[in-house]
Amino acid sequence: MKEPDLKSFALWALNQTSSYHDGLDGGDLQEALHRCGLLYEVEVTEPCGDFCECMDYGDFPMQCYRTHPSLIDSATSAGGE
Repeated sequence: MKEPDLKSFALWALNQTSSYHDGLDGGDLQEALHRCGLLYEVEVTEPCGDFCECMDYGDFPMQCYRTHPSLIDSATSAGGE
């Protein structure tokens, strides 16, 4: 799993805000988060819980995007939960 590249993601987001007046496309955002290492892929064979968002996108097994652990630790230590 690669380390998150927050600078690359920030530059991508700044560039997008100048061209998307109606908001960002969710697929483009997810792709950028993955490319910059803020999300990583895990193959899942079943729902992860009652609120699993993957259930809405087809049959298992599938690729699930998860937040990089270092970002979760940062949010917790900064009072983000």
